[in-house]
Parts: sequence; structure tokens; C-alpha cells
Amino acid sequence: MRDKENKVDMWLSKVEEMVDTGDDFWDFLPDTLILPDEWERFLSLLSCSSAKVFWIIKPSCLNRGMGIRVINKESDIADLRDLQTSVCVQKYLLSPYLLASQLKFDLRLYVLVTSWDPICIFIYKDGLVRFCSEKYNSSPDNVDEMCCHITNPEVNKTRGRYINNRDPNSCKGHKWRLRCFWDALKKEGVHEKTIKKTWEKIEDIVIKTLLSANSNVTSKFSERNSMYNCYSLTGFDILLDSELTPHLLEVNTKPELLQYPLDSAVNKPMVLEMFRIVGYHLPTSVLCSVQGGEDVTNLFKNTETESLQGFNERLYSRIKDKKHREKEKTSACLTREEGIEFILKDLSPLDLRILIKSEEELSQSHSFSRIFPTADTFHYLRFLSSPLSYTDKLMDAYEQRYAVDRLSGREMIGEYCKQKKHLM
Repeated sequence: MRDKENKVDMWLSKVEEMVDTGDDFWDFLPDTLILPDEWERFLSLLSCSSAKVFWIIKPSCLNRGMGIRVINKESDIADLRDLQTSVCVQKYLLSPYLLASQLKFDLRLYVLVTSWDPICIFIYKDGLVRFCSEKYNSSPDNVDEMCCHITNPEVNKTRGRYINNRDPNSCKGHKWRLRCFWDALKKEGVHEKTIKKTWEKIEDIVIKTLLSANSNVTSKFSERNSMYNCYSLTGFDILLDSELTPHLLEVNTKPELLQYPLDSAVNKPMVLEMFRIVGYHLPTSVLCSVQGGEDVTNLFKNTETESLQGFNERLYSRIKDKKHREKEKTSACLTREEGIEFILKDLSPLDLRILIKSEEELSQSHSFSRIFPTADTFHYLRFLSSPLSYTDKLMDAYEQRYAVDRLSGREMIGEYCKQKKHLM
């Protein structure tokens, strides 16, 4: 996260939710505090801990590794007593998974949210793996050695030992593609089933993290009258421990998409697919232009979306008619099983527009995979704000009915569209 509000609000929401839902639900999140609000608690934890317990300090308003440090005693934080800005403090995980190189690493994964009402989450199958440039050492005497504890490339470049990886398909240097990392694990004897289980746990972390922030974001999203151009791309930083169990380190709401050869090999196809999924409309002048850069710059200065090719504002309207409002009211009193039948029985125009958008997104996803909602994620609904929104009930109902037979679902939607009911 690049700004104070994003980082602090995210971590505060996690800590508050942990108290309500129990430790098992948040076992992927290291102990996290926000200073100066939790200063006394942090001092208490430090005083009760040995020098073998490390804490990582993350300034909330800086980026590119600036201000990050690892500490293990109270004398290391004297400068934090008079904080003017918030600082995130997180218990350091001392048992990271290490490859043969003995270098600590973390994973940068990309997550796309195409809607917050209903919430729809996609994860990209490729990503980045960032290594420290010095061998890992958890000795208390080594607490100040940032290049064996902090994976941020900018931090590691300060010692002159960082090696750039210019070959996107190699396991060289201190940054790899995620897909190359999985191959390296297999070569070191890690079973395919173990890797699959790790990935499933990562998906679980992503879903839980975003659902925990859902209520605040949804309220703002719902104020909009259009579903068009409402999406967010976030970067999830994940650490794998010695058992290959993933732990959430940070969520970046404005992840950097660098132009280095390796980064571009991941980012360029990801961004192209992202724009296909969200259905971004471009004017003919851009589509037919040889130079597109200047035209795209001019495009973003133009707020008249009607000028975009193929754009019809009615397809994205969130305006509710009388029928839809009545369905919302009635469904609030039904059980999940009753609601599935009722909601799908007679779709409203807004129901149709939401489902059309959802199916179009799925049709354009290849390296992105939608992990919520699916036919198997209904158990997560209890973690959304109560009462559950009608749109989330709609998506749950549709997935339960048509996830294994999407063609029938699309044909059903098509019959409504032939009568132009989605435009009413």
C-alpha cells in the first residue's frame, strides 16, 4: 500500500476482525499493531519477548522499502515515541521456506476485483518472486542485516550484491517469475499436490482479506449509478514458511508495474487481459491508430464515455426499478435454499445486467481465474457484512445453479435479452 489511509485502515480492520472471528480464521496473519495507537501494547510485547523475537517496522506513508527495519529490543524504537504518522509493526516470521540458495523470498501476486457489489475476485496465475541478496540468518546478532531479512529489491540494491534477472524464463538473479519458482520447487523434490495445496491456501487468504474490507468499500461503490470502469488491481505480498504455508505480509492497493524485462513479461499480458475482463471501451481513433500513446492520453482527458466505441450506458446502469426493490425486500426474509429458487425465477433488469457483466468477464479470463464467487465459496458468505447484500445472493444463486453448466445459464440470460429486458 502506498498511502497512509490504505495501509493503516487495512491492518486495523484485520486486527479488529481477528478479535471477533477467532485466531483460526486469521492464522495466516502475523501479529500486527498500529503505532502510536497501540504503543503501550507493543512495549508490553517487547518487554516479554527475548532477543530471538524480531519485529518488522513499516512506515505507512513510504514506499520502495524506505524506512523499513527489523528490531528486537526497545532501544531500537526510541525514535518512534513521538510519531507524527502511523507506523505498522508486524511480528517477524523466523522460519521462512528456503530453496537451496538459502535466500529468503516472498511472492508478489496480483488480484483483480471487478466489482464490490456483488464482490467478484480474480487472481492472476503468474507473479513475481523476490529474493534477498544475502543468505538468511535468524541470529539476534544479525537483526540489522536488511539484505538477508527484507526482500524489497531497492533495499537489496544498496549493498551492491543484487543481481537483475534479464531472462523471464530463468531461475537466475534475485527476482523470478512465479511459474519458474513452482518449477524450481518441483526440481527440489516438492510434490505437485503440496504446491496445489499452497496455492489453494493463498486463494483462501485473498478471499478472506478482501471480504473483511468489503463493507466499507461496498457502501461507496453502491453510491455509483454505473458499473462501468469500477475495478481495482492489488498486489498481495505472501511469505511461505518452512512448511510452505502462506502468510499475508501486505496488500498494495497501487502495485508498481515496472518495465524491466522480467517484470514486463508478467505485467504486460496481465494488464491486457485485465482490460479485456473489465470491458474497457476504446474509441475508433485509438483502435485504428498506429501511434496509440497520444490518443490514449487524450482519451483519459475525455469524461464523455458516450464517445467510446460500443459503449451503451444502459448496459452498466445500477438503477433499480420497482420489481428489483420488491425482490430485494422479499429475499431478505428467505433462507439460502429458498432464496436461490426465488431470485432466479424472474430476473429483474438489474439482475440481468449484473449477470451479463459477470459472464462477459469470465469469457475473457484465461490467466486470471475467478476465485469468488464460485459454486464452492458460499461458506465465505458468513464473513460478509450482515445482512448479506442482494447482489451477493444473486451471484451465489446463479453459481449454485449454473456453475457446472454455464451454457444453460447463458442461454437463459439470452432469452431475456432477446426481449431487451436487460435494458428496461
